[in-house]
Amino acid sequence: MRSHLLVEHTSASGPSIAVYDSLVRCWSVVPLPNFGRLVAASSGLFCILADPGRPPSLVVGNPLTNRWKHLPEIPLSVPAHGPQLIAMVAENSTGTFKVVVLFGIWADDATDAYLPFVYESASDKWAQRSNVSASLSFATSRSVVKSPGILLSVDSNADSILSYNIASNVGHTLRLQRSPSFNKEDPKTNLWRRLPQIAICQGMPFLVARCVGERAPVCKLGQLPIVQHSSIGVWRVEDGCDSWEFVTCMPLDLLEALVKGSDGTDFIVASNGDSNLFFVLKGSAHMLAYDPSSSSWTLLPGCPADYNTYPLHQSAFYEPLVWAFDL
Repeated sequence: MRSHLLVEHTSASGPSIAVYDSLVRCWSVVPLPNFGRLVAASSGLFCILADPGRPPSLVVGNPLTNRWKHLPEIPLSVPAHGPQLIAMVAENSTGTFKVVVLFGIWADDATDAYLPFVYESASDKWAQRSNVSASLSFATSRSVVKSPGILLSVDSNADSILSYNIASNVGHTLRLQRSPSFNKEDPKTNLWRRLPQIAICQGMPFLVARCVGERAPVCKLGQLPIVQHSSIGVWRVEDGCDSWEFVTCMPLDLLEALVKGSDGTDFIVASNGDSNLFFVLKGSAHMLAYDPSSSSWTLLPGCPADYNTYPLHQSAFYEPLVWAFDL
């Protein structure tokens, strides 16, 4: 029942999950069925987006037992975009789980509201909830679930955070007074599409993005320079605050070690919830961990992902692999 860092990747043999065991500091690989994209994980269950159509098709199951359940069709009957956000909350104490899907309702090229649907395994049905107001567009790669069932998402400018309570269907947007100074895209390659990202650590949202200013190593794919990096920064929002607080920048020597051998374009950020942020970079021989309590960085073995087939939508979670109940 120990939790592990779980990173979705695609290898020559098909889709799988790379599993990092922090006790022995090594990776193993667990195959996934070739249903589609991994979009959520909780308490040993995994949610796969099998078809992003209208309405989307979702599958929930456990890769260790290879038991999977195709969820009923979402009763989407109004024009909407998405799914914009997908999350899952599973309870090993009761053997039940919920899946929440938020569709965007657009006006003037911006998300005006979200239309939530919640699936409950106890009833095997979807229920449409009332709209949740939100004035900006949010991306699934920038969303996390904070215990006990609060879906958080940050917009691409990092100046708003959407908080949605899955149980009560209460949502609100926190507009941050001070946004961090960061570069949203690499000026040479336009490939930094995954940053900024957020993760929950020590009960607070942490933001990871490119800093403005410092210059760092040039990544190379073979002999071809691919990306000129700036430093990677970390910010956080404490409870009751309405602004980002700068925490640290990734040391440039560690960033250089991290990008060596990779194409340098696709950071994945995750957290174990209480002590570490993890920085995974595709094709790298290393992974980095940052401990906010001690302000310390640690080089760890890199994720065994094949960057030739590495999906840009890759997901990372910190969850157990065991689900003790039948689906």
